[in-house]
Formats: sequence, C-alpha cells, structure tokens
Amino acid sequence: MSLHVLKKVSLFSGLRETELKEILKLTSPKKYRKNNTIILEDSTAGDMFYIITKGKVKVTREDEDGKEVILSMLGRDDFFGELSLLDGLARSANVITVNETNVLAMKGKDFLKLVREKSRVSSNLLKVLCARVRKLDSFMKRVSLMNTVGKVASTLLGLTESEKQKRGRTAEIEKIPSLENIAKIAGTSKSSVSRALQNLEKSGIIKRKGRKVTIKNYSEFKSLYC
Repeated sequence: MSLHVLKKVSLFSGLRETELKEILKLTSPKKYRKNNTIILEDSTAGDMFYIITKGKVKVTREDEDGKEVILSMLGRDDFFGELSLLDGLARSANVITVNETNVLAMKGKDFLKLVREKSRVSSNLLKVLCARVRKLDSFMKRVSLMNTVGKVASTLLGLTESEKQKRGRTAEIEKIPSLENIAKIAGTSKSSVSRALQNLEKSGIIKRKGRKVTIKNYSEFKSLYC
C-alpha cells in the first residue's frame, strides 16, 4: 500500500520501482489524531520529512495579533518538512492535522542524501517548490484585490486544485474545510464565508451537498476568480 502511495508522490516521479522500494525502507509510518501539531513554527527540534498517506493537514502561521492564518492545505500524496532540512533554519510554519492523518516519516539525513544523490528527486523538488511559491504569490495577489465573494471563490479554486479532482466541466471538493478554516485562508470572517457560499450557490455557480462542493463549470469559474 505504501509503495503504491510513493508512486503518486510528485517528488518521486520518474523513479523505478526498485528505487521506490529502497526509499520506502527509509520511512516509518506514523498516525496522528485530529488537531495534533506535527511541526511547530520556529522550532529547531525535530529533523524529519513527512509524506501524507491519509488525511489532511493545514500549514499555518500567526499574524501580528496572534490569529491563525492558513497558508495552505495538504492532503494525500503531498509532503512537508523539507524547507528547514534544506536551509538548516527553524521551522517556518506550523503543520496541524485537520482530521486523523497517517504519514510516512523519513529522517532528515536520509532525505538530504536522496536529494544529493538522485538528480530526478532534486529536479522534482525544485519544480514542486517553484509551483508552491507561484501558487502562493498568485493567491495573495488575487485575494488582496477581491471582495469577499471573490476571496472565498478563489479559496475554493485553490482547494479544488489541491484535491486534484477536476472531472471534465465540473470540479469537486469532497470534504470542504470548516467555515473557520476557509475564513483563515481567505482572510475574512466565518459569517462572511457563509454568506459568500450562499451567494455562489444561489447564482448556480456551485452546488453543495453536506461537506461536498461541486463547481459546475470549472473553466468558467477559473476565468472569473483566477
């Protein structure tokens, strides 16, 4: 099962199965309950790299008022913990579980050895880091210029992309984050998020059923809020 997960991790794209088996030997499975902190911002303790095999985590920081700001949401096949291993500095953000989460943990020295010795891994890592920087920069520019509906819609767009669930004209988020977490990503309030979602649904742009959200016309939605 874990080997199957590694095949889907972008960091290991293009590696042979024999190489993936060797990488799997360097990892150990760990389980975390909901709301557990895996990485603490500014911490110099810990020397681990993590791959998510089940569940979801939020990457957060605190603003000047001590309020939580969500920088991104990561799910199955995503990885985290690489930055402080690469530059040797303290952890740059908190990583907290959104629900019960399973990971494969790798020692920092083993991760760095992979990056040094396998050009495919280092190349993949650069691509992922560049994509993350571009995505965050684009998101910050968009939300700074948008009204509340636009900010929430843009957040949904980002969540849809992270879920990797575009299906033809439609796109789905199987389990939308809580109103509180969406508000922390979009930089607004829970009540504003609630009203924005209602407006988007009344406009026929999205459809909600429980925790599931369907964007009816993904390309049009993206052109409006990207």
